[in-house]
Amino acid sequence: MLEFEAELATGRTPDIATHLARHPRIAARLRSVFDGMLILRAAKLSTRKR
Repeated sequence: MLEFEAELATGRTPDIATHLARHPRIAARLRSVFDGMLILRAAKLSTRKR
């Protein structure tokens, strides 16, 4: 999750499938976390544009 967050911090959009493949046992739970992180980033970016 820290690697995913680090990519977001640099402005990149992380590849969810790549990160999930690294942790197959908890992939189902991680997917919702990663999706949420992307939603929060999108919301943050949209408020900056206003």
